[in-house]
Amino acid sequence: MARKEEGGTYLYAVVPKAAAPEKLGELSGVEEGKVYGIEGGELTAVVSDVPTREELRPERRLLAAHQRVLDQVIDSSPAVLPVAFGTVAESGAGVRELLDRYQEDFSQQMKRVEGKIEMGVRLTYRASKPNLFEFLIASSPELRAERDRAAESGRELTREEKIDLGQKVDAVLGSMRDEYAERLVQALGDFGIDSKRNPPRNESELVDLAVLVPKDKREEFEAAVESAAALFPDTFVLEQVGPFPPYDFVDMHLTAPMAGEA
Repeated sequence: MARKEEGGTYLYAVVPKAAAPEKLGELSGVEEGKVYGIEGGELTAVVSDVPTREELRPERRLLAAHQRVLDQVIDSSPAVLPVAFGTVAESGAGVRELLDRYQEDFSQQMKRVEGKIEMGVRLTYRASKPNLFEFLIASSPELRAERDRAAESGRELTREEKIDLGQKVDAVLGSMRDEYAERLVQALGDFGIDSKRNPPRNESELVDLAVLVPKDKREEFEAAVESAAALFPDTFVLEQVGPFPPYDFVDMHLTAPMAGEA
């Protein structure tokens, strides 16, 4: 007879016990599991049961279910420590051990994010003419001089010269990313508690900034982002995304008995 697969306890977030959402049981989570809370000290873990302890693939339906629960939790709780998708504990007892072990640490992190949300701000080069490469060359006197010398000589660049030019273009792009990120942080500093610069997702993206924003300042923050667009050339688009749970401003080092661990 085949051995029956053991289920696990899926984690979405940790919230203050006193502010745990009252209607968790009305939510349907990953794999249609009913969402509930597990208490430990002054904290509550928002969880649901899943039929397997195996690693969950990031399928669209599962990601959507995870986010749906988090959206409800962040709307109804003043402080949320979000847990990464696919985090499964062996059991409810393992979750309680987790809460006991990190009670003080999680409580301190709660204080930092209480009453706040994460907003994303992205600056992207969107023009086709000039393209980003041409824009970078036009922005650098050194690169313009090299381009002009190559054009005047009428010869094709050697492999070594192309590599050297590419490295110089990358350096100009890196400097521009630093400059524009600092410009954006300064413009939004009055409306965000903290910010974190994330790696660009592609070559055309110059800045990907996560900002921790008080919920009651969200409208002011959004207006500030719109105004900040004027700080950059017209070939760039400044957009904001969110709100999100404060993933970039918490450290959920989950090392209690988790599914899949030896």
